[in-house]
Amino acid sequence: MAPSKEEKKQALLEAARRLLERYGPLKITMEDVASSCGMAVSSLYYYFPGKADLLLEVARADIDETLQAIESGVSNARGAVKRLQAMSRAVFSMLRSISRFRGMTHSERLTVLAKVKQEVERFKEKLRRIIRRILEQGVQEGVFEVQNPELVARVFAAGIRGMVETVLDGEFGVEEFDAIEQMNMLLLDGLKKR
Repeated sequence: MAPSKEEKKQALLEAARRLLERYGPLKITMEDVASSCGMAVSSLYYYFPGKADLLLEVARADIDETLQAIESGVSNARGAVKRLQAMSRAVFSMLRSISRFRGMTHSERLTVLAKVKQEVERFKEKLRRIIRRILEQGVQEGVFEVQNPELVARVFAAGIRGMVETVLDGEFGVEEFDAIEQMNMLLLDGLKKR
């Protein structure tokens, strides 16, 4: 049985991810992605009109997978502290994975960032609700001292959105990721009730 359109699209997205991970966006071409799936490049253009559209879909998939990982990690963790740590790990993992977009041409970056902004806002809003829920649970459990969980969640989510945009802009390297991890630990410690 021949693969469905959705299966072909997913295969192309996975191939693009692997190639991005290995070579970065500057060194891959639409031909590379198509040939790695054993497809003609015209098939790739059927699903993705241009390289920026392909990169956008990879970024969307990363965001969706991160939201699923957050929901899963949060629902499986016991207690607000563990839930916040699970959420932070999933976000940190996403930041590392989207760093594969470093090296886009200026034109690709402008196109992808303009299109992905809406997705990043969607991510931020869902993340805000999750963080607020965790903070409220932590206050109820007596482990967090937070006066206004909604405000803290909004600021936390906006900070993460800023990190996502900075990574997509190609401004973060390995040292910055280490600093983010340290900042995350400080933030978690600061929320704990004394």
